[in-house]
Amino acid sequence: MSRRPCLSVCGIAALTAALCTCAPACAAESATIVRPAVCEGKLEPATASVLPQPVRYTIDRSQDVRALSEQEHIGPNQRMLGRTVTKFQAATSMRMNNVRLADGRFCISPSITVRASLEPATIYVASDYAEGSCEYHLILEHEQRHLAVSERQLAELARALEADLSGLFAGGAVSADDVDTAANLITRRTGEATRARVAATAAESPSRQAVIDSSDDIALHMRTSCGRRNP
Repeated sequence: MSRRPCLSVCGIAALTAALCTCAPACAAESATIVRPAVCEGKLEPATASVLPQPVRYTIDRSQDVRALSEQEHIGPNQRMLGRTVTKFQAATSMRMNNVRLADGRFCISPSITVRASLEPATIYVASDYAEGSCEYHLILEHEQRHLAVSERQLAELARALEADLSGLFAGGAVSADDVDTAANLITRRTGEATRARVAATAAESPSRQAVIDSSDDIALHMRTSCGRRNP
């Protein structure tokens, strides 16, 4: 069946609040994005790296067909034989490189690292089917195809988000009267870009997952391969 992955964006930033906490807009007004030359050549340009994490899943057989079916909005004549639940997450850390300029202002160049993941990832196989049975393997293989779609989306998210974050500071730095003000601007903009990209990925997921269900009639496979109808 189609899946609607949850989304979660959270971050940990040195010298700043977590990404999930929006910094006050007024705190960023005196901070500006500048070219590296403005920092008197004392700082390396800002960098961003987004690393997709390996996808690991668990198999849950604690629910039967009826229980799984009740969790999804499906037609009265449909049955949920398996279900895949994933959550897109982006955990962010930053290193704030800073230097004080001759005019008293500060330049801060962030090094941003994001670890994009699908955690937790759980495949549910209806308990009506014995582990190792023909039906069990067909359901599991079907759900693994759903998970593979999410894994491809995760890789796409990582590439797109890295481009988003690299473009935020245009390879430069942030100049402000104090370190906290600059750090707040960096944290706020990084959080906004990350949340937007993760939300866009999650919004696209249902249509991507629907392709699996439309091209893979699991009930038909079970009848022809295993000689058994759904419960």
